[in-house]
Amino acid sequence: MIRETLAAGSKYAIAAMTPGGSFLFQYRAATDGAAAQIASSAGAEYEACCVTKTM
Repeated sequence: MIRETLAAGSKYAIAAMTPGGSFLFQYRAATDGAAAQIASSAGAEYEACCVTKTM
């Protein structure tokens, strides 16, 4: 998980793989905004890649 700050409502992103093989990506794009989630079905195969951005 990566967070903008430790304050409640800060922007964040997390990528996770469940024990059942599902992949999920959850994020909050705006401070105090709603969280969104993208998830796969069980058994999907994914390759992970990290990209960094300097602010």
